[in-house]
Amino acid sequence: LELNRAREEALLSNQILNELIEKMPGGMYIKETNDEFRYLRANKAFCEIAGREQLEVIGHTDFEIFEKEFAEQYHIYDLRLVAGETVVSYESSPVINGVKEYWHVTKSIIKTLDGNTVILGIANNITKLRENIELKAAKEKAELSDKLKSAFLANMSHEIRTPLNAIVGFSDLLVDTENIEERREYIQIVKENNDLLLQLISDILDLSKIEAGTF
Repeated sequence: LELNRAREEALLSNQILNELIEKMPGGMYIKETNDEFRYLRANKAFCEIAGREQLEVIGHTDFEIFEKEFAEQYHIYDLRLVAGETVVSYESSPVINGVKEYWHVTKSIIKTLDGNTVILGIANNITKLRENIELKAAKEKAELSDKLKSAFLANMSHEIRTPLNAIVGFSDLLVDTENIEERREYIQIVKENNDLLLQLISDILDLSKIEAGTF
């Protein structure tokens, strides 16, 4: 009776565990730790990521399931685990139903009851998180750009006002003075500030061309 009860409890626990694994929102799989790293178990979510049926995943290798580029990447992480690393994490970006998605994958080595080892992999969809981060970064970049432009315009207003004030001020003095030396000095000051003003305007136009991509 105790043996039957223990067997029933084990079956119930196994059924509950299977339900949890299959209904997980993220992908989960178990792989061998030999050279081929074949899949021993894969839930529905992971098979959807792979774009395969469960029968096409279980018993097969990454090279039989994924494109070569991705399979080689996954194989390297498996080798690192077998070599001694306890946990590896990375991001993968498969194209599912024509849409590029981002997944965060964590792999670890676990020991089974019979003393062997397997690779446990858990994949979580971080597409929305990545989109939010990229959107936030773009917003911050736009806000910073606006601040820089405002600061640039304020600085340019000051830089332009300085030679203009000199030109206007010394032009008025030039009209009022009869002294030849003073007139020459004022003319020189006006000329220097004219050159400075023209250079500033030329720089601003060059910056506009650079921003427009026509420089």
